[in-house]
Amino acid sequence: MPQVRFSELPKTTAFMGPYQENNFTALQTQAADEPDNPRWPYYLGHTLEVLKRFREAIPHFQKALAMETHPGHSAWICFQIGVCHHLLQEPAEALAWCLKGMEHAPNYPELAWLAGVECILLRRWRAAIFWARIALVHSWQGKSGPETERLGFRHPTGLFDGPWYVLGESYQALGNTAAENRCLLEVAQAKEARESFFEHGIVIQRQQNQIFA
Repeated sequence: MPQVRFSELPKTTAFMGPYQENNFTALQTQAADEPDNPRWPYYLGHTLEVLKRFREAIPHFQKALAMETHPGHSAWICFQIGVCHHLLQEPAEALAWCLKGMEHAPNYPELAWLAGVECILLRRWRAAIFWARIALVHSWQGKSGPETERLGFRHPTGLFDGPWYVLGESYQALGNTAAENRCLLEVAQAKEARESFFEHGIVIQRQQNQIFA
């Protein structure tokens, strides 16, 4: 069987709230039974993130990070913490966690993309441009794009069109209209590539609370 595709039925907010609350209770029990397994505090943090309880999610992610030994998983946890700080409107803290994540896995484009997003919020336009360029090296257009082997979760926007959004926003702020317009064309192509990537059944976990999605 060369390929398997799954589809997920849409869920309402009214359904997801109690569903995730039940998940959280079950995960607490599992975490108590296996206190040395980083999987459970990670999913506790993720469940709270889905419930938009971002401040509460961060300590669970940090606990998972302290126990994690795989560099890629550690980088992803740092990315998740960065996303929580972003959604709490704390760009400096989010940027710091992106840098921590790159210490574990510098080839994760999501980290450089999110760093660029935070630099936009901090009005550090030129830094945002450099972060976006780094993200593009490891994006779908780079040599180590999403078609290459990589363990763990991925963020679609960070892999495809997100870095181009960062570039476009930064060039606009700097008054470089020509560069901004070029980026808008690239955004459209990257977004189309992202949608095509999913259409052909290649699995990437869709994350909640996508930024610039």
